Amino acid sequence: MAADWINANVPGGSTLAMTWLPYCPTLDLETTRDGLTSYFRGNSPALAALRRSWSTRPAYRLVNLEVWRQQPLVPEPLSG
Repeated sequence: MAADWINANVPGGSTLAMTWLPYCPTLDLETTRDGLTSYFRGNSPALAALRRSWSTRPAYRLVNLEVWRQQPLVPEPLSG
């Protein structure tokens, strides 16, 4: 339910901060898509199929807040 809500209400490309990653909603991540695009580089039919599949689902950037620390750790480029 959480993933459905995020996909319906949070724009693709947004950065999401989460804790307890094993228990977080499963979302499409930009880094995963980048890796798949790189892996299938040169395979036009596979890339076309991936892009068709992705066209209906947003992807996000993910920041793990690392809850075991005294204070959440936010990567410096995102701590503005």
